[in-house]
Amino acid sequence: MTPRNPIEVARLIASGRWKPNHIDSFRSQFGDRAMFDALLCPFLKDCTTESLTHYECQEHAGTLLLKMMLECELPLKQTIRQSLPLWNLSVEQWPFYLCRRFGTDAVSNAIDEIAKTEILDEIECRAVDTLRYWLRAKPELILASLLP
Repeated sequence: MTPRNPIEVARLIASGRWKPNHIDSFRSQFGDRAMFDALLCPFLKDCTTESLTHYECQEHAGTLLLKMMLECELPLKQTIRQSLPLWNLSVEQWPFYLCRRFGTDAVSNAIDEIAKTEILDEIECRAVDTLRYWLRAKPELILASLLP
């Protein structure tokens, strides 16, 4: 398998062109870090194409993040902050992944710190409010219904 950039991998997954065996092969050949970078990419960069929406990229990536529970080597606050402008608020897998990986309290504290110390535009403020909403939704209960 040839090396691919993270956005290309995210698009291949979201489009359905990569099946589980392709994803497993990519992960085993290039490692968890490369897989995580590809799954994080839709939350940090626009990955739309003529036939693929940003929502689709995030939905597929978020589902795999939850399933694989890959390590996030980036600081939590930085990860959340960078995702605010592009995160599709309907993709609940993103906050659930963050909660499972870092803990609900840590996510809540990071959100509070961002809201207090950063200058946020309207879209980012709405994302912060929605993250708080999903945290109140008891992610551990919702996750149980999302995962096999």
